[in-house]
Amino acid sequence: MTCSGGDSAQGADEAQRLGLSLPQLTSATLARLAELLPSAATAANPLDYTAVIWGEVETLAELVRALGTDPAIDLVLVFYDQPHGMEGAAAEGWAAVREAVMLGAASSPVPTLLSSTLPELLDDGAAWELIGAGVPAVAGLRTGLRCAAAVLGVGRRRPDGDRLRSIAATARRGEPRTAAGSWLAEHDGKALLRDAGVPVADGVVVDSLEAAVAARAALGGTIALKLSAASVQHKSDIGGIALGLSSDDDVAVAFGSLAQLALEHGGVVLAERMAAPGGLELIVAAHRDGIVPALVIGLGGIWTELLDDVCVLPLPVDQARIRTGLADLRGASLLFGGRGRPGVDVDALVVLARSIGEVLVERSLELVECNPVLVGERGAVALDASVRLQVGVR
Repeated sequence: MTCSGGDSAQGADEAQRLGLSLPQLTSATLARLAELLPSAATAANPLDYTAVIWGEVETLAELVRALGTDPAIDLVLVFYDQPHGMEGAAAEGWAAVREAVMLGAASSPVPTLLSSTLPELLDDGAAWELIGAGVPAVAGLRTGLRCAAAVLGVGRRRPDGDRLRSIAATARRGEPRTAAGSWLAEHDGKALLRDAGVPVADGVVVDSLEAAVAARAALGGTIALKLSAASVQHKSDIGGIALGLSSDDDVAVAFGSLAQLALEHGGVVLAERMAAPGGLELIVAAHRDGIVPALVIGLGGIWTELLDDVCVLPLPVDQARIRTGLADLRGASLLFGGRGRPGVDVDALVVLARSIGEVLVERSLELVECNPVLVGERGAVALDASVRLQVGVR
């Protein structure tokens, strides 16, 4: 659905390339469209409603609803371009079209998707308004049609028909990102994750050398000591982490310097059990800095940026989609096994990743980044965690 014959033709050509069906509308739908459209328009699929009724909220909303109620239609895609910097009456006209799309989508039995024709013609504020009303907004005609193909399962397993609505509902639970929220110290972030069912490294805050020595014995004989402070996110840059401490003397040397750093940065010293050697390192993160909240999983742990092998999954996401995303990684054989190598505990990784996505949404967080996550033949555990609250959340 668009107000441009050129957009209709381009959209139809791209739909054919992608294998998307543009079914003929039923006689009842055509009759209803004829009542709504100006004489210059032709009721068809794609529908060019022309610029004559641009901005007519009730008419455009009914067009969206009428298309969505046609039994042959599984999804309504609306092309909408909004130049930047509009003011006054012009801005009101574009706002009226958005209002119409949102109203029509609310009464349509099938999902409604909105897409600009060029990526730069989707205003951020307009996109957020649409998403808040449950209408996903996509930048670019080709991208919009590819999203439609994904929703309808063209070329892939057909997903849940309510998927886009769930993503939009999740996005509405947050606020537009206008400023950075506050960080949690690592021990506080891990406590939050642990309470939410995310497996994290066993650890305890130690406030004296005696407590650190006792923690080594209690945690299995070999520990890591870390600076845990909300003001420090990159501990290794300032010598804020000591690994593989297997004797009381090792602990004494490391605790002295870390206690001083904790004093300087308003933090504490965290003692944690060292992970067993071996396993595969990954990064698992959930964030809100895109149009919708997303879960990101990548191979490599601290080498993730170098390897550039990640999958990005809009939230909410189920375990099946996480597993599919992992299988699409270039290094999937490291996870699932191949070339004589055994696989790792993908099931444990999937559960951990889903829990991180859920805690971002349920606890109103801006960012949860666990890097590295160590996955072995049995189990997965987050060895490090950064957690950031949304603005205004305490």
